[in-house]
Amino acid sequence: MAYWQLRLAVVATRSDCEVPGLVETLTPEGAARWAVSSMPASREEIIGYARERASRYQDADEDFYAPVGAASQNWGQRDPHIDLLQDVERVLSALEWIDSSRLEGTLRTEVEAWLEIRSEMNI
Repeated sequence: MAYWQLRLAVVATRSDCEVPGLVETLTPEGAARWAVSSMPASREEIIGYARERASRYQDADEDFYAPVGAASQNWGQRDPHIDLLQDVERVLSALEWIDSSRLEGTLRTEVEAWLEIRSEMNI
């Protein structure tokens, strides 16, 4: 949900037209505030999960991947950390489109802190 709110907020500001009565969460500041406040884990936890994922991929052997044309044996065993990472990656991809110079100081600092962890997440 945060991803789409951020995307709509960017569209609203780039269209150069004033939208009277725009819902706060669809303004750049409101969408950014809502996105960072609804992150599913702390930055440190997300970095840890990303390192865990990278390690698993680097240490993967032939049993890690399903053979081409065969059904995966692990469909029912989704890793909740991977789901969290994908959610955060999606939100960060939209958050980078918000012009942080227009955000108030504390929020700008929080947004920039989230965007800075992208390199540690390998995205």
